[in-house]
Amino acid sequence: TLNQLLGLLRRITGSDIKADYTEPRPGDVRHSWADISLSEQVLNYTIQVPLEEGLQKTVDYFRKEFGDET
Repeated sequence: TLNQLLGLLRRITGSDIKADYTEPRPGDVRHSWADISLSEQVLNYTIQVPLEEGLQKTVDYFRKEFGDET
């Protein structure tokens, strides 16, 4: 969920950023579930880097390139 992603980013960055919950807008998707199994079959694609590791590497890169306040 987005809340889980936010929690993961908080932990990785050490941030205490809060979510801003607002009313849904017309056309917003209420529920969604990603399934990459078709891309795995058709493209012979497999995940190389788990989400948490990829986020950590991304944060590390931006901190190195632009400083800790990024």
